Amino acid sequence: MEELPFHLSTDEIPGLSLSIFTPESVATVDGLYVTTTLTNTGNHTVKLINAPETTLFDLPTDTFKITSEHGSPEFVGVMVKFSFKAAIAGGGFITLAPGGTYTSTHQLAKAYNFDNVGPGLYQVHVLEK
Repeated sequence: MEELPFHLSTDEIPGLSLSIFTPESVATVDGLYVTTTLTNTGNHTVKLINAPETTLFDLPTDTFKITSEHGSPEFVGVMVKFSFKAAIAGGGFITLAPGGTYTSTHQLAKAYNFDNVGPGLYQVHVLEK
């Protein structure tokens, strides 16, 4: 089983594909979410650490780069002290067999304050760290 460092983007890892879905429009910022699906398109099972900087993590961390013509919303989510050693010892990873997927939904209003940028068209990308 191949173990991959968390900081690599899917562009740097053959066999992993990340899809991002956002609704076309929402009535309020509370309805603004991102659904990400990570797919193992390779021939080997991979083990991915569930780190705060990744789309695998379920707390509202600073995972996305969000921009609009009015700027970017302020990050107001959680900062997490993270230990790779503890995560690995505690089973804090996702295992994807070939063809396997992992989907997660991120409520953006829990992590970002949109008051300073207001309504408009937003571009949402996974933050490269």
